[in-house]
Amino acid sequence: MSIPEKVGAMLDSWRTFALATTDADGTPNVSPMMQMWRLEDDVLVIGDMFMKQTKENIQNNGKAGIGIWDDKTRESYKLKGEARYDTEGEAYEFCLKKFREKKPTAQFFGAVVFKIVSIHETTSGKRAGDKLWPEEA
Repeated sequence: MSIPEKVGAMLDSWRTFALATTDADGTPNVSPMMQMWRLEDDVLVIGDMFMKQTKENIQNNGKAGIGIWDDKTRESYKLKGEARYDTEGEAYEFCLKKFREKKPTAQFFGAVVFKIVSIHETTSGKRAGDKLWPEEA
């Protein structure tokens, strides 16, 4: 089942987004990110230029969240997912290629591979917090 088209379109035209993780004690960490591409319909790759705590948190518990929004329409979504940190392999190579197209000389350390588990509405209104995907059977 594909993710909602409006969310996919937003992911494909992203700007800055928020990547949230937690450490072993549950302390939250939220970082602004700008290097993200879709590897598959429900799999994102995020390029690592400066990650420290985010990388450690992902390596320790493999859970993450992403907040995306459109400043013009005020639409916003929360993506919950499973994450891993790659320094080789298909996802890493894909991310590195995309990263080099955008920032040919910048440092690149690895790729966060984010598998979307659920998508929730966060736009203001009655539906805020509602789960959009996957739909319940």
